[in-house]
Amino acid sequence: SLMRWLMLMPTLGLMWGSCAGLSLSAVEYHFTIGDVQQYLVETKQEVAWDSAGDHLAFTSSVATLQAWKCIAIDGSTATVEVTILRVIAKHQGPGSDHRFDSSLRMSTDPAVSDPLLGHLKALDGVTLTLRIDQLTGATRVSGGSVIADAIAKRAPNLMDPTAPSPMAAQAQQLYGDAN
Repeated sequence: SLMRWLMLMPTLGLMWGSCAGLSLSAVEYHFTIGDVQQYLVETKQEVAWDSAGDHLAFTSSVATLQAWKCIAIDGSTATVEVTILRVIAKHQGPGSDHRFDSSLRMSTDPAVSDPLLGHLKALDGVTLTLRIDQLTGATRVSGGSVIADAIAKRAPNLMDPTAPSPMAAQAQQLYGDAN
């Protein structure tokens, strides 16, 4: 269910929806075969709470630069390839300052190998295939298994190298292709 549809296109209203049967109300799309559009998609979450007399506040944000290309139209269904060109993320709060930028290719760069956000490297360069009903906005996403496999590979089972990654099941649930 591809991270509950990654966060692709607030313009299309697809922010964090379920890719299996996502439905948008009163929306109509008009894709044209061969058209390519670039989008910068940003998601930000701010949380705060009081604990033991302290006020704690954290901010997390993820931005992706995406290229959308319509490759086919069959009736009202448009098939669109979405390639993630770049991922930038940060998480900040008391005692926490994490940053990630997929455009930095050196694995030793802290913004690539960050222990909290480094798994986002698995999104960089991935092409997802969307089938979008242009009349209703109902969307199905495929191609996310590549992301799940990369995340699982990044976190091997250290206790038993022959066993699956402890992240494999969760990554497949979040990013794997819908059944």
